Amino acid sequence: VWQKEREDFEQLDKVTPTGTLAAHNHAAAKRAKRGLILNAAKHFWPRLIATSLAWVANDFAFYGNKLFQSTFIALLYPGATQYVQMQWTVLNNAIALTGYWAAAALVDRPWWGRQRMQTSGFVMMFILFLICGVAYPTLTASATGLHAFQALYFLSSFFNQFGPNCTTWLVAAEVYPTDVRATFQGFSAAMGKVGAIISDVVFGYVTQRVSFYLSAAFGIVGAIVTIIFLPDTTGMSLDELDRMAKYMLTDEFEHYHGEAINPKHLSLYERVVLKWHKHYDPVMDEQHREIQMSNAMSPQQKAKALEALLDQQNTRKHDNRGLGDLGGDDVRVNIDNEQDVNRFVTGEQQARGRL
Repeated sequence: VWQKEREDFEQLDKVTPTGTLAAHNHAAAKRAKRGLILNAAKHFWPRLIATSLAWVANDFAFYGNKLFQSTFIALLYPGATQYVQMQWTVLNNAIALTGYWAAAALVDRPWWGRQRMQTSGFVMMFILFLICGVAYPTLTASATGLHAFQALYFLSSFFNQFGPNCTTWLVAAEVYPTDVRATFQGFSAAMGKVGAIISDVVFGYVTQRVSFYLSAAFGIVGAIVTIIFLPDTTGMSLDELDRMAKYMLTDEFEHYHGEAINPKHLSLYERVVLKWHKHYDPVMDEQHREIQMSNAMSPQQKAKALEALLDQQNTRKHDNRGLGDLGGDDVRVNIDNEQDVNRFVTGEQQARGRL
């Protein structure tokens, strides 16, 4: 895994600014980048569905209602001056801002987090917009109904900010490894703008009531996509995604046991269908980390670390979660130089197929 990572950087270092060699290496670097993207798409396509479609659903409802907000306020207060309409717009924006502040306060809480916040926001948008659509004749028939209508509309602004309008851009930057993060986040953002364009066009041809039905429909679609395909990265180090991606890149994913496949950080689809969590083993992952860290050690440090690991194995030789049966009651190695260390590590890798 880490050898492959070094090869990635070496390939990029070979790209020089001039000459035929530069052109050749530039093409090779582009092929390598394309390979990284295709490999990531192979494994992370469910997450790409979540981040892109959820962004479409959010921007459709958000921009559609914001672009036609003046029309809605004119419906509530037909005789109001432009200055009064602007005051109601400011009030709506202030309510939305409190939703954003609430999101900022809770988005990193383990008991709430990104996935729950986005799901609840979409669900509340669906409920509120559906009520506006279903009860539209009643809500617009009297002054009391119009006030209730206004409250529902303002609440939708709150839950939009306390939900997908806060999280869509955030999760799209957290659920992918560094190699492809900008590419996939950019694609998701572009899809969101597609949703905004669609709402701008469609809302100009439908009635106010139908616009609420459409917004409700996109809200429930966003909720379903989030529940099924979006993992929850709350509290997880993004470095773990990079570690997991390197295992995927070398076709050794079944030997990754780290926090990125902890069930609490996986989507419903990744748990139920892909079953990524079945390889989760924090004890094994810690042992892998110790060996991987040895790449940055001197030969003497490596020898001590490896012998300490073997001591642990001798005390856990009957535990199937260990690196495997070493074939004896006690195992000791004498490592005097770098060549011995590399030969030992290579032998361990071949014997266990774990790294």
